[in-house]
Amino acid sequence: MADRELFGRALAAHEFAREAMADLHAHIARNHPDWNGLADLEAYSANALSAMSDFLADAKAAEIETATGCSVRALYPRRKAS
Repeated sequence: MADRELFGRALAAHEFAREAMADLHAHIARNHPDWNGLADLEAYSANALSAMSDFLADAKAAEIETATGCSVRALYPRRKAS
């Protein structure tokens, strides 16, 4: 499987995870409004998505650097975990 295809699959998985987590948060907020763990779950989800975004940014930068020989890491900044 080509690197580009793997990157595309990883990007699709990231988008799916982001949407699924947002749906889960909305479901919990709607059906369990008194649950006090929602803020922790949202923070955990944000950190997980941030880590995956960092991985994807590093992979994309590495792909470009390998193809061109130019450093592009500054164009793909890492996100700060909350």
